[in-house]
Amino acid sequence: MKKDSRFFQNNPSDTLPKFKSSEIFLEKNLGQGEFGVVFSIGAIIHNNNNNIAKVDDDEKPKNDRHSVSPENETTATDDETEMADDSLRHDHGPQDAPTKVEIYLDCRHGLKDTPPGLEQRDLDLLLEPNVSKGYMCKHAIRDGMPRYAIKRLKKDLKGDGLVQAMADLASEAHFLMTLRHPNICRMRGTVGEPGKRGFAIVIDRLTLTLRQKMAEWKKHDDRGSIVSNLKKVLGTESQSKVEAKLVVQKEIYGEKLLAAYDVARALRYLADHSIVFRDLKPENLAFDLRGDLRLFDFGLAKELKEKDMRAPGMYKMTGVTGSRRYMAPEVLMSKDYGLAVDIYSFAIMFWEMMANRNAYFYLGPEKHFETVVTRRKRPNIKKMISKKVAPQDSTICDLIEKAWSHDPRKRPGMEKVCDELFSEIMSASSEESSRVAVDRSTHLAAGSLKSRLDDPLWC
Repeated sequence: MKKDSRFFQNNPSDTLPKFKSSEIFLEKNLGQGEFGVVFSIGAIIHNNNNNIAKVDDDEKPKNDRHSVSPENETTATDDETEMADDSLRHDHGPQDAPTKVEIYLDCRHGLKDTPPGLEQRDLDLLLEPNVSKGYMCKHAIRDGMPRYAIKRLKKDLKGDGLVQAMADLASEAHFLMTLRHPNICRMRGTVGEPGKRGFAIVIDRLTLTLRQKMAEWKKHDDRGSIVSNLKKVLGTESQSKVEAKLVVQKEIYGEKLLAAYDVARALRYLADHSIVFRDLKPENLAFDLRGDLRLFDFGLAKELKEKDMRAPGMYKMTGVTGSRRYMAPEVLMSKDYGLAVDIYSFAIMFWEMMANRNAYFYLGPEKHFETVVTRRKRPNIKKMISKKVAPQDSTICDLIEKAWSHDPRKRPGMEKVCDELFSEIMSASSEESSRVAVDRSTHLAAGSLKSRLDDPLWC
C-alpha cells in the first residue's frame, strides 16, 4: 500500500500503543457489520505494574443508552470480558492456521506541518491523542462511560471472507493511523499484527450513529401524518402548538445542516488527499462523546493513483462496491470512477436526512439498477424540505440535484458543497427560531481548535 502511495509517503503515521489481548477488558457489544464487531472497553491493564486503573464509584461504566447499535447491544460474556476469545489471542481452527495477509503498518511519529498561529497549549492538545498505555489505562472511563472501543473480526469468518476481512481491517488501520481530521474517527492503538485473524484496532467510542439520530429527527416530522393532516383540515390544533412545532422543526433543520456540513468537511479532506471513501451511509457516521459527527469504517477506502487513471478523474477500480442504495451509477455499471462517487452518495444520504425517508428502500437489486441507471430516476426532491422550515433563498435542492447527477463530471466538488452548506447554515441561523444553528454556527465562526487545525479559515 505504501510503495507507490503519495499520501502515505507525504503523511507520516502516528505512533500508537500496541496492546496485548490480555491488557484490554471488553464491556458491551456496540454493533457489528458484515465482517467486524465493535465492543466498548471497560478497562485497560497497564502490565508494567500489573494493575487495573483504579476507578472511583461515580466513574465506573454505566449502561450506554445511545450505543452505536442498541438493537445489538448485549453484555459481554465472561470470556469476552477478559479478552480470552481465541480470535484475539491466536489463530484457531485448522482453516485459519496458514491464513495471513502481508500488509506493512508503519507507526512512525510525526506531524508534517505545524498549523500556523497555534499556541503551545493547542499543540499539546493536538498531540495528546498519541498517548501511552498508562494514560489510556487511567483515562479509560470518562464521566462514568467507556471512552474507547475496539473493533475486531467476527469469530465465524473463514476462507475467502476471512482473508478479505483481514485485508480490509489492516487497510482501515493504515488509513486511520495517518488521517487527522476532527470529523474522522481517531484510532488510539492496535492489538496483534495487521493481516492476522487476531488483529484489532482501538478507537474512540462513538455513541450514536447518524441513522439513529435521523430516527430521532423523524419523530418531530408530522408531514404525511393522517392525524396531523386531519387536524389541519378541521382546524383543531391550536396556533400555539403549531408555532411550537415549527420552532422545533427549524432547530432540527439547523442540526441537519450542521451534520451534513461535518460530513462534507470530512469528504473534502479525503478528496484533497485523493482518497475515495466508497461506502458513505448513515451507518458509517456517528457522534462521539463530545457530540462531534465522525466518519468511520475505512475498509473500502482507496487512494487514487496515477497508474490506475483511465481518463481525467476516472480510475480503474472494483465495481458494485459499497452499499447499493448509495452507489453512483458508474459504480453500479462497473465502469471507471473517481471522487465523484462520494458526492453522489452524499446527495442520496443528505436527501434522506432532510426528507426523513429512506431512498429506494422498496427496490431489489434489479429494480434499483433499472431505476437509477436505466431510467435515471432520483428521490422526489419536492418532498425533501418543508417550505416553512427552510430559508426563502435556500439552494439545497439545487445542490442535491447537481450532486446526484448521472454524469459524474456534472457533480460539484466537495469544496463547492461545503461552501453551499455553509451559506445555508448562515442563512438559517439568521432566523431567531433556529437557536441550534445560531449556537453552533457561532462556535464555528469563533474558530474552535479542531476547526482551526483542519482549516486556517475555520470553514
